[in-house]
Amino acid sequence: PEFVGRFPMITTLLPLDKSALLQILVEPKDSLVKQFKALFELNGVEVFFEPEALEFIADQALELKTGARALRGFMEGHLTDLMYDIPDREDVCKVVLTREFFEEGAPPIFNSEEDYNESRETMDGPGDEAEADLRGATGEVQEVEPVSEERQEIVPTPAASV
Repeated sequence: PEFVGRFPMITTLLPLDKSALLQILVEPKDSLVKQFKALFELNGVEVFFEPEALEFIADQALELKTGARALRGFMEGHLTDLMYDIPDREDVCKVVLTREFFEEGAPPIFNSEEDYNESRETMDGPGDEAEADLRGATGEVQEVEPVSEERQEIVPTPAASV
């Protein structure tokens, strides 16, 4: 409130689109996906988000029309119970979060340490974690469109006199 009273300009911003929301989810140094991965790793569990799950999260944020704030709220709402349940399960070392988990409330895919070690041996290579989240069925990284120059532009307009 104080900032609004002292800042004599009114600006308009264009809403974020799906590709921008996907970028916010995975690209920044402290992205939401990396933050939740770190929280799960505190319990010794590695978590993976399927690309379809990330797209669904972005779609839900678009529907809520609150921009990037909706991303965190949506993810917290779905992952909080899971974060409290994981420490009680000693057999789990890997969790795969699918679109069905976020959309329908289906249980995530849990892997035991034994299953996880077998799957790691058959992988082509570890790769970058953010890239692994964006790999499709073919194993190729799906590109996310960069933020357009048009959306980055902020045009100040004179404030209305009171």
